[in-house]
Amino acid sequence: MFAFGGLTVAAPWSSICRAAGAMYDVSYIWHSDIEAALDYMEEVGAILGPEIRRRLRIVKGDSGNYGIVYDCDCGTEPAAQTIAREHSVSLVEDGFEKAAVIRDTGYHELYNIVYGKGPNLDVHKKNYEAVSRTLGPDIKSRLVIEQTQDGEYALVYKRYGDRPSSMSMVKTHRAELEGTGIRVSFIRENNNDVVYGEASFLHEAFEKDPPPTKTVQRMDSDLEQKVESYVRTGRKEGRLSSDEATSWSVYDFTSDTKLVTINEDIPRQAASMIKPFIALAFFHEAKRGTYIYGPKTRVLMERMIQRSSNSSTNNLIDLLGGPKAVDHILRGNYSSIFKQTRIVERIPAGGRTYRNLASAHDYSRFLYSLWKGRLPHSAELRRLMALPNRDRLYDSVPNIPKGTLVYHKTGTTSRLCGDFGILAARGNNGKRYPYTIIAIIEKRNRTRNLTRWINSRGNVIRRVSALVYDELKAKHGLA
Repeated sequence: MFAFGGLTVAAPWSSICRAAGAMYDVSYIWHSDIEAALDYMEEVGAILGPEIRRRLRIVKGDSGNYGIVYDCDCGTEPAAQTIAREHSVSLVEDGFEKAAVIRDTGYHELYNIVYGKGPNLDVHKKNYEAVSRTLGPDIKSRLVIEQTQDGEYALVYKRYGDRPSSMSMVKTHRAELEGTGIRVSFIRENNNDVVYGEASFLHEAFEKDPPPTKTVQRMDSDLEQKVESYVRTGRKEGRLSSDEATSWSVYDFTSDTKLVTINEDIPRQAASMIKPFIALAFFHEAKRGTYIYGPKTRVLMERMIQRSSNSSTNNLIDLLGGPKAVDHILRGNYSSIFKQTRIVERIPAGGRTYRNLASAHDYSRFLYSLWKGRLPHSAELRRLMALPNRDRLYDSVPNIPKGTLVYHKTGTTSRLCGDFGILAARGNNGKRYPYTIIAIIEKRNRTRNLTRWINSRGNVIRRVSALVYDELKAKHGLA
């Protein structure tokens, strides 16, 4: 393996293999930061598709780095090389590193804590609340309900630890949960589908109290100057390149104030950030009775929003009659929202979508209407955007406290890094203070190293999100 830009990219593992005759897997990245590795796994899974994504694993090497591997268990090296070449075609076309072949040895599986397994999702939701309340916010922030490969559910604390430390934690948690009837054990990290997590739990509680409806006002804000200053400094220090443009928007629901409007009306590549708009187009037609929102379309929606599945997105676009039909539905019925949005293409192979456009202002207007419940199936669309996944607005932003409710959608290509969503932070008085944040970094030329680029630009977005939270913390007395 070799280091490049703070990342250790995939390379043959033969130098640290300890056993001859091992099975072979395919490797994509090695990184010292587990959060960066998990981010990368999300992107690789979206590009390579759901069948491959299910068999991606995060592991830990003898060197201490975390790796993403495709657990193909090939019996020969040539068989694994064939898979690696096939995957590399899609990855390299969109700026990712080539996949490489490694022996299935020299790295270790990771383990999580599990608090029961069974077919009843409602039982696990009830236990989720009990475990969260007993073990505290640090555990709750990584507590999820997974759907296992046998179709059952498991309540899991995603600690990504080794076996000995996980066994030790099991003993501690058993003692703390004694008398609750909840069984505690450990389980191998298997990249199962996550169906419920912190945002889902907070969303269900928050939906009992519908958001207030007020009108938008515009006023000057010191926050906009802080964001502009950070962007300027970032250009001088190399965090942003000369061929990169940015758009930023922040709206505070509590004070009915637009706090940031930087390049807000410029159409930019939408990438996967267009997917909630496609969901709205479907819900519009479902409300008219053209389609039924049933189990099959619900699965497509969840895969499109939570897992950013391109195939599911294209299925919905085709169902609606193609990109032109989706664009017509949105601009014909929601012209007050979609002023700069243009949907002209399905998601191409490998996820290289550059032609669909939207502005930060369009995202802002969409989120405002979504929060106010003015869109068809608003509650369901909020639920979809609260499904557990990785984001650039809350995850790994150290000053935003655990327990912040997040509704969002990221977008990533070799020319765009973005995220948009609603964060509902808790105040010291226990109330929620929601606000929108839209962050877009658009690159004129394709990056030569998407691995490094999405990591560094994602951190730029996280830093701006931290500035926004600090501003609202001082303004509203957030926790």
